[in-house]
Amino acid sequence: MHSLFSTWTKLSKHAGAMLMAPSMLAIAVIAFSFFSWNRQTVEEVPLLDLAMEIRVDLEHANLLLFQIDKGLKDLHTVQRDQEELETAHDRVIEFVDGYFASMLKLKSNVSSLQKGTTTMGSVTLSNVEVEQISDEELISSIELLATMVEHLDSHLQPELAGDGYQSFSYSMVDGELFAEAMRSAAVCDERVHALLQERLVVQHRLFLLLLIAFTLLAGYLFFKWRKLNRDQENCLADIYLTSQASEQSSEPLLILSAEGVIEYANPAYVEQSGFDSSDVVGKHLSEIAAEASSGWVDDVIKSIADNNPWQGEVETMNRQGEAYGSLIMASPLLDRTLSPAFFMLRQRL
Repeated sequence: MHSLFSTWTKLSKHAGAMLMAPSMLAIAVIAFSFFSWNRQTVEEVPLLDLAMEIRVDLEHANLLLFQIDKGLKDLHTVQRDQEELETAHDRVIEFVDGYFASMLKLKSNVSSLQKGTTTMGSVTLSNVEVEQISDEELISSIELLATMVEHLDSHLQPELAGDGYQSFSYSMVDGELFAEAMRSAAVCDERVHALLQERLVVQHRLFLLLLIAFTLLAGYLFFKWRKLNRDQENCLADIYLTSQASEQSSEPLLILSAEGVIEYANPAYVEQSGFDSSDVVGKHLSEIAAEASSGWVDDVIKSIADNNPWQGEVETMNRQGEAYGSLIMASPLLDRTLSPAFFMLRQRL
Protein backbone atom coordinates (compact mmCIF):
# COMPACT_ATOMS: atom_id res chain seq x y z
CA MET A 1 0.00 0.00 0.00
CA HIS A 2 2.83 2.41 0.88
CA SER A 3 4.53 1.78 -2.47
CA LEU A 4 1.21 2.06 -4.28
CA PHE A 5 0.27 5.49 -2.94
CA SER A 6 3.85 6.79 -3.18
CA THR A 7 3.87 5.95 -6.88
CA TRP A 8 0.52 7.71 -7.30
CA THR A 9 1.86 10.85 -5.65
CA LYS A 10 5.03 10.84 -7.77
CA LEU A 11 2.92 10.60 -10.89
CA SER A 12 1.03 13.73 -9.90
CA LYS A 13 4.25 15.64 -9.20
CA HIS A 14 5.88 14.54 -12.47
CA ALA A 15 2.77 15.49 -14.43
CA GLY A 16 2.99 19.04 -13.08
CA ALA A 17 6.72 19.24 -13.80
CA MET A 18 6.19 17.96 -17.34
CA LEU A 19 3.80 20.82 -17.97
CA MET A 20 5.87 23.52 -16.23
CA ALA A 21 9.31 22.81 -17.67
CA PRO A 22 8.51 23.19 -21.40
CA SER A 23 6.10 26.02 -20.67
CA MET A 24 8.76 28.06 -18.85
CA LEU A 25 11.31 27.40 -21.59
CA ALA A 26 8.81 28.36 -24.28
CA ILE A 27 8.03 31.59 -22.41
CA ALA A 28 11.77 32.35 -22.16
CA VAL A 29 12.26 31.78 -25.91
CA ILE A 30 9.25 33.93 -26.80
CA ALA A 31 10.31 36.68 -24.38
CA PHE A 32 13.86 36.80 -25.77
CA SER A 33 12.59 36.78 -29.34
CA PHE A 34 10.04 39.52 -28.69
CA PHE A 35 12.23 41.96 -26.76
CA SER A 36 15.40 41.39 -28.76
CA TRP A 37 14.01 41.14 -32.27
CA ASN A 38 11.31 43.72 -31.64
CA ARG A 39 13.96 46.19 -30.47
CA GLN A 40 16.14 45.50 -33.47
CA THR A 41 13.21 45.67 -35.88
CA VAL A 42 11.71 48.85 -34.42
CA GLU A 43 14.83 50.78 -33.40
CA GLU A 44 17.93 49.41 -35.12
CA VAL A 45 16.97 48.01 -38.53
CA PRO A 46 15.59 51.43 -39.66
CA LEU A 47 19.14 52.74 -39.20
CA LEU A 48 20.04 50.79 -42.34
CA ASP A 49 17.52 52.82 -44.32
CA LEU A 50 18.75 56.00 -42.64
CA ALA A 51 22.38 55.32 -43.61
CA MET A 52 21.35 54.63 -47.19
CA GLU A 53 19.16 57.73 -47.28
CA ILE A 54 22.15 59.88 -46.22
CA ARG A 55 24.11 58.59 -49.20
CA VAL A 56 21.16 59.34 -51.49
CA ASP A 57 20.80 62.85 -50.02
CA LEU A 58 24.48 63.60 -50.66
CA GLU A 59 24.25 62.41 -54.25
CA HIS A 60 21.06 64.39 -54.74
CA ALA A 61 22.61 67.57 -53.32
CA ASN A 62 25.66 67.10 -55.54
CA LEU A 63 23.42 66.59 -58.57
CA LEU A 64 21.49 69.78 -57.74
CA LEU A 65 24.75 71.74 -57.72
CA PHE A 66 25.49 70.48 -61.23
CA GLN A 67 21.99 71.49 -62.31
CA ILE A 68 22.39 74.96 -60.77
CA ASP A 69 25.68 75.40 -62.59
CA LYS A 70 24.18 74.16 -65.84
CA GLY A 71 21.04 76.29 -65.36
CA LEU A 72 23.12 79.46 -64.89
CA LYS A 73 25.06 78.70 -68.03
CA ASP A 74 21.81 78.20 -69.93
CA LEU A 75 20.67 81.62 -68.73
CA HIS A 76 23.59 83.25 -70.49
CA THR A 77 22.61 81.61 -73.79
CA VAL A 78 19.09 83.01 -73.64
CA GLN A 79 19.08 86.40 -75.37
CA ARG A 80 15.78 88.04 -76.28
CA ASP A 81 13.00 85.60 -75.35
CA GLN A 82 11.76 87.00 -72.02
CA GLU A 83 9.44 84.09 -71.31
CA GLU A 84 12.20 81.57 -71.88
CA LEU A 85 14.52 83.64 -69.70
CA GLU A 86 12.02 83.65 -66.83
CA THR A 87 11.45 79.90 -67.17
CA ALA A 88 15.18 79.17 -67.03
CA HIS A 89 15.61 81.50 -64.06
CA ASP A 90 12.72 79.85 -62.19
CA ARG A 91 14.30 76.49 -62.84
CA VAL A 92 17.57 77.69 -61.29
CA ILE A 93 15.70 79.03 -58.26
CA GLU A 94 13.95 75.68 -57.94
CA PHE A 95 17.32 73.89 -57.97
CA VAL A 96 18.69 76.24 -55.32
CA ASP A 97 15.67 75.74 -53.06
CA GLY A 98 15.94 72.00 -53.63
CA TYR A 99 19.59 72.08 -52.61
CA PHE A 100 18.88 73.88 -49.33
CA ALA A 101 15.99 71.48 -48.57
CA SER A 102 18.22 68.51 -49.35
CA MET A 103 21.03 69.78 -47.08
CA LEU A 104 18.55 70.44 -44.27
CA LYS A 105 17.22 66.90 -44.58
CA LEU A 106 20.78 65.56 -44.82
CA LYS A 107 21.85 67.21 -41.56
CA SER A 108 18.72 65.95 -39.84
CA ASN A 109 19.38 62.39 -41.02
CA VAL A 110 23.01 62.50 -39.90
CA SER A 111 21.92 63.73 -36.48
CA SER A 112 19.32 60.92 -36.26
CA LEU A 113 21.91 58.32 -37.29
CA GLN A 114 24.36 59.63 -34.71
CA LYS A 115 21.70 59.50 -32.00
CA GLY A 116 20.37 56.10 -33.07
CA THR A 117 23.71 54.33 -33.17
CA THR A 118 24.66 55.46 -29.66
CA THR A 119 21.89 53.26 -28.24
CA MET A 120 22.82 50.14 -30.19
CA GLY A 121 23.83 47.62 -27.54
CA SER A 122 22.96 44.41 -25.82
CA VAL A 123 19.23 43.91 -25.38
CA THR A 124 17.89 42.92 -21.97
CA LEU A 125 14.49 41.35 -21.32
CA SER A 126 13.47 44.44 -19.37
CA ASN A 127 14.34 46.52 -22.44
CA VAL A 128 15.53 49.28 -20.06
CA GLU A 129 19.28 48.83 -19.67
CA VAL A 130 21.12 49.76 -22.86
CA GLU A 131 24.88 49.61 -23.14
CA GLN A 132 26.70 52.33 -25.04
CA ILE A 133 28.09 51.16 -28.34
CA SER A 134 31.79 50.37 -28.19
CA ASP A 135 32.49 50.33 -31.93
CA GLU A 136 35.03 53.12 -32.35
CA GLU A 137 35.07 52.77 -36.13
CA LEU A 138 31.38 53.62 -36.48
CA ILE A 139 31.57 56.45 -33.93
CA SER A 140 34.51 58.11 -35.66
CA SER A 141 32.96 57.60 -39.12
CA ILE A 142 29.70 59.26 -38.13
CA GLU A 143 31.55 62.13 -36.45
CA LEU A 144 33.63 62.61 -39.60
CA LEU A 145 30.48 62.50 -41.73
CA ALA A 146 28.76 65.11 -39.53
CA THR A 147 31.86 67.33 -39.79
CA MET A 148 31.98 66.95 -43.57
CA VAL A 149 28.28 67.85 -43.93
CA GLU A 150 28.73 70.94 -41.76
CA HIS A 151 31.80 71.91 -43.77
CA LEU A 152 29.88 71.49 -47.02
CA ASP A 153 27.02 73.59 -45.72
CA SER A 154 29.27 76.37 -44.43
CA HIS A 155 31.27 76.34 -47.69
CA LEU A 156 28.29 76.49 -50.08
CA GLN A 157 25.88 78.56 -47.98
CA PRO A 158 27.46 81.94 -48.86
CA GLU A 159 27.71 81.02 -52.53
CA LEU A 160 24.02 80.13 -52.88
CA ALA A 161 22.23 82.23 -50.27
CA GLY A 162 20.42 85.37 -51.40
CA ASP A 163 21.53 86.46 -54.86
CA GLY A 164 24.88 84.72 -54.49
CA TYR A 165 23.68 81.78 -56.63
CA GLN A 166 23.81 84.03 -59.72
CA SER A 167 27.60 83.88 -59.74
CA PHE A 168 27.86 80.25 -58.58
CA SER A 169 30.16 77.91 -60.47
CA TYR A 170 30.67 74.26 -59.55
CA SER A 171 34.35 73.91 -58.64
CA MET A 172 36.81 71.08 -58.09
CA VAL A 173 36.78 71.89 -54.36
CA ASP A 174 33.03 71.29 -54.25
CA GLY A 175 33.50 67.94 -55.96
CA GLU A 176 36.25 66.87 -53.53
CA LEU A 177 34.15 67.84 -50.50
CA PHE A 178 31.22 65.83 -51.77
CA ALA A 179 33.46 62.87 -52.64
CA GLU A 180 34.91 62.80 -49.10
CA ALA A 181 31.44 63.09 -47.55
CA MET A 182 30.17 60.24 -49.74
CA ARG A 183 33.09 58.03 -48.74
CA SER A 184 32.34 58.71 -45.05
CA ALA A 185 28.64 57.94 -45.63
CA ALA A 186 29.56 54.68 -47.38
CA VAL A 187 31.77 53.64 -44.44
CA CYS A 188 28.95 54.41 -42.00
CA ASP A 189 26.47 52.46 -44.09
CA GLU A 190 28.75 49.41 -44.32
CA ARG A 191 29.57 49.48 -40.59
CA VAL A 192 25.91 49.70 -39.55
CA HIS A 193 25.17 46.73 -41.80
CA ALA A 194 28.08 44.79 -40.29
CA LEU A 195 27.05 45.50 -36.69
CA LEU A 196 23.43 44.49 -37.25
CA GLN A 197 24.58 41.37 -39.09
CA GLU A 198 26.79 40.43 -36.14
CA ARG A 199 23.86 40.93 -33.78
CA LEU A 200 21.60 38.82 -35.98
CA VAL A 201 24.12 35.98 -36.08
CA VAL A 202 24.30 35.92 -32.28
CA GLN A 203 20.52 36.02 -31.99
CA HIS A 204 20.06 33.27 -34.53
CA ARG A 205 22.59 31.05 -32.76
CA LEU A 206 21.05 31.66 -29.37
CA PHE A 207 17.55 31.06 -30.67
CA LEU A 208 18.72 27.89 -32.41
CA LEU A 209 20.37 26.74 -29.17
CA LEU A 210 17.16 27.38 -27.25
CA LEU A 211 15.17 25.59 -29.93
CA ILE A 212 17.46 22.56 -29.76
CA ALA A 213 17.24 22.55 -25.97
CA PHE A 214 13.45 22.81 -26.18
CA THR A 215 13.32 19.95 -28.70
CA LEU A 216 15.55 17.72 -26.57
CA LEU A 217 13.53 18.52 -23.47
CA ALA A 218 10.29 17.85 -25.31
CA GLY A 219 11.68 14.51 -26.52
CA TYR A 220 12.83 13.59 -23.04
CA LEU A 221 9.46 14.56 -21.56
CA PHE A 222 7.66 12.54 -24.21
CA PHE A 223 9.54 9.35 -23.36
CA LYS A 224 9.24 10.18 -19.65
CA TRP A 225 5.52 10.69 -20.12
CA ARG A 226 5.20 7.32 -21.83
CA LYS A 227 6.99 5.63 -18.92
CA LEU A 228 4.90 7.50 -16.36
CA ASN A 229 1.77 6.66 -18.31
CA ARG A 230 2.66 2.97 -18.16
CA ASP A 231 3.42 3.34 -14.44
CA GLN A 232 0.08 5.04 -13.97
CA GLU A 233 -1.73 2.24 -15.78
CA ASN A 234 0.05 -0.32 -13.60
CA CYS A 235 -0.77 1.76 -10.52
CA LEU A 236 -4.43 1.95 -11.48
CA ALA A 237 -4.43 -1.79 -12.11
CA ASP A 238 -2.92 -2.35 -8.65
CA ILE A 239 -5.52 -0.06 -7.11
CA TYR A 240 -8.29 -1.95 -8.90
CA LEU A 241 -6.96 -5.31 -7.76
CA THR A 242 -6.52 -4.04 -4.20
CA SER A 243 -10.03 -2.63 -4.23
CA GLN A 244 -11.45 -5.90 -5.54
CA ALA A 245 -9.51 -7.89 -2.96
CA SER A 246 -10.88 -5.66 -0.18
CA GLU A 247 -14.41 -5.88 -1.51
CA GLN A 248 -14.33 -9.65 -1.92
CA SER A 249 -12.42 -10.45 1.27
CA SER A 250 -14.29 -12.77 3.67
CA GLU A 251 -12.66 -11.01 6.61
CA PRO A 252 -14.11 -7.71 7.91
CA LEU A 253 -11.81 -4.82 6.93
CA LEU A 254 -11.77 -1.18 8.01
CA ILE A 255 -9.51 1.63 6.78
CA LEU A 256 -9.12 4.52 9.20
CA SER A 257 -7.33 7.86 9.45
CA ALA A 258 -4.51 8.41 11.93
CA GLU A 259 -7.08 9.91 14.33
CA GLY A 260 -9.19 6.76 14.24
CA VAL A 261 -11.98 8.00 11.94
CA ILE A 262 -13.38 5.24 9.74
CA GLU A 263 -12.95 5.95 6.02
CA TYR A 264 -13.88 2.60 4.47
CA ALA A 265 -15.73 -0.56 5.50
CA ASN A 266 -15.80 -3.61 3.24
CA PRO A 267 -18.94 -5.74 2.66
CA ALA A 268 -17.72 -8.47 5.05
CA TYR A 269 -17.70 -5.99 7.92
CA VAL A 270 -21.16 -4.73 6.96
CA GLU A 271 -22.46 -8.29 6.94
CA GLN A 272 -20.88 -9.21 10.26
CA SER A 273 -21.74 -6.05 12.20
CA GLY A 274 -25.10 -5.31 10.67
CA PHE A 275 -24.09 -1.70 10.04
CA ASP A 276 -24.42 -0.17 6.59
CA SER A 277 -21.25 1.37 5.20
CA SER A 278 -22.82 4.83 5.48
CA ASP A 279 -23.50 4.18 9.17
CA VAL A 280 -19.84 3.81 10.12
CA VAL A 281 -17.89 5.86 7.57
CA GLY A 282 -17.01 9.17 9.16
CA LYS A 283 -17.43 7.88 12.71
CA HIS A 284 -14.68 7.40 15.25
CA LEU A 285 -13.54 3.85 16.02
CA SER A 286 -14.54 4.28 19.66
CA GLU A 287 -18.20 4.54 18.60
CA ILE A 288 -18.30 0.89 17.56
CA ALA A 289 -16.35 -0.36 20.61
CA ALA A 290 -18.12 -1.81 23.62
CA GLU A 291 -18.12 0.79 26.38
CA ALA A 292 -16.46 -1.53 28.89
CA SER A 293 -13.46 -2.14 26.62
CA SER A 294 -13.10 1.09 24.62
CA GLY A 295 -9.65 1.76 26.06
CA TRP A 296 -8.10 -0.41 23.37
CA VAL A 297 -8.92 2.26 20.78
CA ASP A 298 -6.39 4.66 22.29
CA ASP A 299 -3.80 1.88 22.36
CA VAL A 300 -4.33 1.21 18.66
CA ILE A 301 -4.05 4.88 17.67
CA LYS A 302 -0.92 5.36 19.80
CA SER A 303 0.73 2.24 18.38
CA ILE A 304 -0.06 3.28 14.80
CA ALA A 305 1.30 6.79 15.49
CA ASP A 306 4.61 5.11 16.44
CA ASN A 307 4.43 3.18 13.15
CA ASN A 308 3.93 -0.13 14.95
CA PRO A 309 1.27 -2.78 14.25
CA TRP A 310 -1.24 -3.74 16.96
CA GLN A 311 -3.07 -6.95 17.68
CA GLY A 312 -5.48 -7.95 20.40
CA GLU A 313 -8.83 -9.41 21.45
CA VAL A 314 -11.47 -6.75 22.12
CA GLU A 315 -15.22 -6.32 22.30
CA THR A 316 -17.11 -4.36 19.66
CA MET A 317 -20.77 -3.65 19.07
CA ASN A 318 -23.11 -4.58 16.26
CA ARG A 319 -26.00 -2.54 14.91
CA GLN A 320 -28.30 -3.70 17.71
CA GLY A 321 -25.79 -2.50 20.33
CA GLU A 322 -24.82 -6.03 21.38
CA ALA A 323 -21.16 -6.61 22.28
CA TYR A 324 -19.23 -9.47 20.71
CA GLY A 325 -15.61 -10.51 20.86
CA SER A 326 -13.25 -9.78 17.98
CA LEU A 327 -9.61 -10.46 17.18
CA ILE A 328 -8.21 -7.23 15.72
CA MET A 329 -5.04 -6.81 13.69
CA ALA A 330 -4.17 -3.16 12.86
CA SER A 331 -1.26 -2.08 10.63
CA PRO A 332 -0.03 1.42 9.65
CA LEU A 333 -0.05 2.69 6.06
CA LEU A 334 0.05 5.97 4.12
CA ASP A 335 -2.87 7.31 2.11
CA ARG A 336 -2.48 8.77 -1.40
CA THR A 337 -1.46 12.15 0.04
CA LEU A 338 1.23 10.38 2.11
CA SER A 339 -0.70 11.13 5.31
CA PRO A 340 -0.53 8.41 7.98
CA ALA A 341 -3.49 6.02 8.26
CA PHE A 342 -4.10 2.38 9.11
CA PHE A 343 -6.26 -0.60 8.25
CA MET A 344 -7.83 -3.06 10.66
CA LEU A 345 -8.82 -6.69 10.11
CA ARG A 346 -11.41 -8.19 12.42
CA GLN A 347 -12.18 -11.80 13.10
CA ARG A 348 -15.22 -12.63 15.20
CA LEU A 349 -14.47 -14.91 18.12
